[in-house]
Amino acid sequence: MTESSHATAFRAGRRILARCLNSRYIVSLGMGYAQMAVMIAVSLAQVPLFLFYLGKSQFGIWALATQVSIWMQLVDGGMTGALARNLIDYRNDKTGNELQKCLATGARVLCIQGFLVFAFASLLGFFGKSVFGLSSLDALTFQKVMAVLGISTGIGFAGKVAQSWLYSCQRLDLANLIGFILAPLEFALVWILLHQNVGIMSLAWARLSIAVLGVSITWWTSVRWAAFPWRQLASGWDVGMFRRLVAFGGGMFMITIASLLLTATQTAMTTRYLGLTSAAVWATAPKVFMLAQQVVCKLWDYRVPYLSSLMSEDRRALLSQEYISLFGIIAYIAGGTTGVLAAINPAFLELWTAGQIEWEPINNFLMAVFVYNYLLVRCFSDFVLHTKKIGWMPVLMCCEGGLFVLLASLLMPRYGLSGMLFAALIIGILQLPYAWKCFSAYLASDAPALSSLLKKVLGGACCGGILWGMLTLISFCIPSQTSRMYLLLQSIAAITISAPLILRMIISFKNNKQRL
Repeated sequence: MTESSHATAFRAGRRILARCLNSRYIVSLGMGYAQMAVMIAVSLAQVPLFLFYLGKSQFGIWALATQVSIWMQLVDGGMTGALARNLIDYRNDKTGNELQKCLATGARVLCIQGFLVFAFASLLGFFGKSVFGLSSLDALTFQKVMAVLGISTGIGFAGKVAQSWLYSCQRLDLANLIGFILAPLEFALVWILLHQNVGIMSLAWARLSIAVLGVSITWWTSVRWAAFPWRQLASGWDVGMFRRLVAFGGGMFMITIASLLLTATQTAMTTRYLGLTSAAVWATAPKVFMLAQQVVCKLWDYRVPYLSSLMSEDRRALLSQEYISLFGIIAYIAGGTTGVLAAINPAFLELWTAGQIEWEPINNFLMAVFVYNYLLVRCFSDFVLHTKKIGWMPVLMCCEGGLFVLLASLLMPRYGLSGMLFAALIIGILQLPYAWKCFSAYLASDAPALSSLLKKVLGGACCGGILWGMLTLISFCIPSQTSRMYLLLQSIAAITISAPLILRMIISFKNNKQRL
C-alpha cells in the first residue's frame, strides 16, 4: 500500500471515529456498557465476599434492607421522571421562564422528599421484627442498617435535579462515567471495612460514603460539562409548574408503585414465607438474569431521550421507523441472551458460589421467559409513558402489581421460589393489550403493523430456544465433567453460534435503516 493510500485510509478512519464520537447515542451506549461491565464484575465479586465475611443470614438481612430502601424511592412521587421529561420540552425555551420554574420547583420538592426518605426509613427499621418475622438480634441489625441506608437514599435525592438535566441534554455518557468510577470505589471500601471486622455495617457505611461523593461529582459534572444553569435555582418555586409536574408525576408515581410491586417485593416475601436463607438464594441465583436485563434495557433507555424529542417535534413517521428498528434489535438480543443464560446458569452458579447456593432447574427456564417478556412489554409501556398520554395505564399497572403480590403469597408457601416466578410471568403480560392500544392510538396511521412486530418477537424467542437447546445438549453429551469445564464448553459454543447470528442481524438492520 502506498503512502497516499495509507493517508487516505487514516483520514477515512478518523472521519468514522469522529462521526461515532459525535453521536451521543453511541457514546452514551458505549459508556453505559462500560459502566455495566464494571458493575457486573463488582456484583459477581461481591457475593462470594459477602458470603465469606457475613454468612447467609447476615447477607439475607442486607438483601432485605436494600430492597426495602428501594421502596423508600416511592417518596419521590414520580417527581424525578416528570422533571426529566419536562426539561426535554423546556430546555430550548427561548425566554427561559418555563425552564427556570421547572428547575427551581423540582429542586425544592426533591430536597424535601430527601428528608422524608430518611424519616420513613428510620421508622420502618423499628418494625423489622413484626413485619418480616425477624429474630430480636436480626431485627436490631436491620434497624441499624436501615438508618444508614435512609441517610444514603435521602442524600441521593439532592442529586436528582442534576441527573435529570443530564438526561434531558442526552448526556448519559457523563452519568455513566460517574457510575463507572464509583462502583469499584464502593467495592474497595466495602472490602477494606469487612477486613477490619466492621461486619454488615461495612456495606451501609460504604453506601453512605459513595452517596455523598456521587452527588457531589454529579452536580460538578452537570455544571462543568452540561452547562447546567444553576443560577436559576435561586428563584422561588412556581405553584403552576408544581401542579404540572404533579399531574404528570402522579401517573409516574403509580407506575413506580406497580413496578416495585412486581420487582421489589420478592426478597421481602421470600424472607416472610421461606426465611433469610432463601432470601440469600434469591439475591444470588438469578443475578445473571437481572444483570442481563439491565444490559438489554440500556439499548432502550439511551434511545428514549431521542424518541422523546421526536415526540415533542411531532415527527411521528420517523418515530415509528426508529421504534421498529429498535424493537427488533431488543427482541433478538433479549431472546438470545436469556436462552444462553438459562443453559449456563446451573454450572455458573455452582462454580461462582462454590456450591453454597442452589435452586431448582425449572427456575432458570422461568427466569429466562420472564426477562424476555419484561423487556418486550417494557418497549410498549415505556413508549406510552413518554408520550404523556398514559390514560388508565398507571391504574392497570398498580392492579397488576397487587395481583402479583397476592398470587405469589398464595403460591410461595407450597411451591417456593418457582411459585413466585410463575406468578410474575403470568401477571407480567396483563398490561400489554392496553399498552398496545395507547401505542397505536398515539402513532395513528404511522403505527407499525402488529404482524411485523410479532415476527420479531417470534424470531427472538426462536433464537433463544435454539441457543438454549444446543447449550443444554452439551451437558447431556459430555457427562461427568466439572462445572468449570461445562461452563467453558458452553461459553465457547455460545460465542461460536451467536457471532454469525449477531453479524447477520446487524447487516439486516443496517440495510433496513438505509432503506428508511
